[in-house]
Amino acid sequence: MSEGGSGENTPIRVLLIGWEDDHAREMKASMRAFDRSYEVDAISSTEMVPNLLEAHDYDCLIVDDGSTRTETLRLSKDVRGTADVPLILLTDRAHEYSAVKDADWGPNIHLHQKNDKKGSELLGGHIRRVVRDWWSSRKRDATLRILQVLNQRRKMGSILNEIVEVIKDYTRFDAVGIRLQEGDDYPYYVFEGFPDDHILMENSLCAYDPEGRPYRDEMGKPVLECMCGNIIRGRFDPSTPFFSEGGSFWTNSTHDLLSTTTEGDRLTKTRDICHAEGYRSVALIPIRYSYETIGLMQL
Repeated sequence: MSEGGSGENTPIRVLLIGWEDDHAREMKASMRAFDRSYEVDAISSTEMVPNLLEAHDYDCLIVDDGSTRTETLRLSKDVRGTADVPLILLTDRAHEYSAVKDADWGPNIHLHQKNDKKGSELLGGHIRRVVRDWWSSRKRDATLRILQVLNQRRKMGSILNEIVEVIKDYTRFDAVGIRLQEGDDYPYYVFEGFPDDHILMENSLCAYDPEGRPYRDEMGKPVLECMCGNIIRGRFDPSTPFFSEGGSFWTNSTHDLLSTTTEGDRLTKTRDICHAEGYRSVALIPIRYSYETIGLMQL
């Protein structure tokens, strides 16, 4: 689910935990019938939860209360120990759990009455509200942390490093970096999550001639390559789906972007390193000071 999560058609990825196959298929079909934006996976035990959470960014976990109260409490606590996402306990005995919920599980545990007459409709609405509130809480926490960091008297590198860590944690992106101007180039100033080989290959944006001198445009400025160069130089077309009106770039599929657009559409010859390294979702946001772009943030 995208940040904010308030849109009615925003995809929500749900993991059902503790569900037998027949029950899981029935619930998947019911949830999808209510809201086609739900993407639902299901497992019967907690053993695969850590691997699944590492491979996928789920927005909500749903535990089925299909056994004893003690077993359900253990199962829910096990899940809470591996995931910082909302968990809904689907039960027909909510009164038994309400007393221990806040004390034992924390604020991200929610109860839902299994025998509601409208079934999937009420559950679907409950999930969307829970996820929306969770994203809003994360956004508030991230904003507060960034403001606290900015108000500290520290070296810029230390401040930006912590801000990058906060943004990476909040967005759940694999990698985040900030490029800042250094002479004619815009190397990475701070980064988190990118492998060393990526930084080595992509640190410089300048295009060089065979003698190692940077190519320059008609204004005498160094030619900056790839999509990062577009954003820093202000080359963008907001009529395309991958550029914003403010000059940012984003795509949820680098594969689709490269296979359905030309270099003319993209306004540059892209290096395609990020795509080759397996990055699928990419966002580039210009960093400006006094109307001048001095770098960018890459996610």
